[in-house]
Amino acid sequence: MIIVSRNAVKGRNERHLSYDDFVRQAFSEEGLDVNDKLMINIHDMNEDVYMDCAEAGDEQIGFFSLTGACPNWCDPARIQDWSTYAAGQPTSQPVAAPSVGGGNQEAKQASRIEIPDMGFGVQDEVDSGDMEKEIKSLLVDSTSSSGGQGAKVFVFGSSKGGTGKTFTAIISTYRYAKTHPHQKIALIDFDIIDGQVGISIHKVQPTIRKYYTEYQKGYKDFRTMREFCVHGPKAFPQNVDFYLAPSNNSRINDDAFWLNVISNCIENYDVVVFDTGIDYVNLRPISYVYKCADKIILITTTSIKSVNSVTKQIGRLKGEISSKDEQGRNVFSPDDEIAPHLNIVITQMLPGNPMNKTIYNMLSEQANVVATFGVITDSVQRAEFYSEWDVFDKNQKVNAALDQIMS
Repeated sequence: MIIVSRNAVKGRNERHLSYDDFVRQAFSEEGLDVNDKLMINIHDMNEDVYMDCAEAGDEQIGFFSLTGACPNWCDPARIQDWSTYAAGQPTSQPVAAPSVGGGNQEAKQASRIEIPDMGFGVQDEVDSGDMEKEIKSLLVDSTSSSGGQGAKVFVFGSSKGGTGKTFTAIISTYRYAKTHPHQKIALIDFDIIDGQVGISIHKVQPTIRKYYTEYQKGYKDFRTMREFCVHGPKAFPQNVDFYLAPSNNSRINDDAFWLNVISNCIENYDVVVFDTGIDYVNLRPISYVYKCADKIILITTTSIKSVNSVTKQIGRLKGEISSKDEQGRNVFSPDDEIAPHLNIVITQMLPGNPMNKTIYNMLSEQANVVATFGVITDSVQRAEFYSEWDVFDKNQKVNAALDQIMS
């Protein structure tokens, strides 16, 4: 048995794993690979994490309470009373997953907290020019669920990891959904190789691969696709549907399928947000949404590597510098008219820093800098680790920036 708790449990000699490390591993793409049963302190959990863990069954995961009581959102019959034990010092286990002692591969697979879908899709031959025309026609001709024009499309992008892109996409969507409660909104994890949205919102299943299984059977309609969306944590507005990217070992290499996902969303939502991956040149579905976006938000930090990377990205998207893919074809050109849709968000800005001011001015010459954020690591962690997505609700400055991003 492995005890999962923010504090050590006195009088128990089993191995301890800190709750924060458990969450980080369990909601990663790899999952948490253990043979031993996990016993989790119910008072460290929120309702969303509990519901996900409860699905694993009593043989894999159990819950305990050091007070003898439990929250009203859990099943009391599944909570063991450990009130005879006292909470000790905070646990400080390393981030690495618990070692798997013995057991064959089948046993290891059976004990995984999360088993990602497997297999690769088959590439359909789709003419890229025809696909772009079809998506653009959707933006002009489609009718939204509210009876107006087609969905507004926001694309969040970056060409370098670690900029805060996914968090910015999620928190911007949160703010927009909260201030537009009557609109239907979709946030699609379009990092189709290494999606991160599910990890951030503590939802790992179902992914869009489950819809792909139905798609291959001929069920390509929006009603079928929507069966495989998820909703955010309790604090998140419920007018947002999330569509999670498949795990990185089950990439869907089928352009026609991604066109179907894009078109289903544009035709049935008021606002569609794409959180894209960093390879916007070689992955055609990502390049398509860049070309069809109403607003593109590129995220960069103030580091020299990040600034250099986003500068090149802007040049490629505008068609000013080469954007050749693996086949030697230029993906972007001035004819795509992407430039008017480009916006920049700068993260990790230090107030009063002369170098940061220089970077801001330099980037402003390339595209509209729509918002800047300082170092907000603590707030990001509160949102992503503890599902406190309302962390900025009373911060007027941050909310004004988020409103600008989604305006």
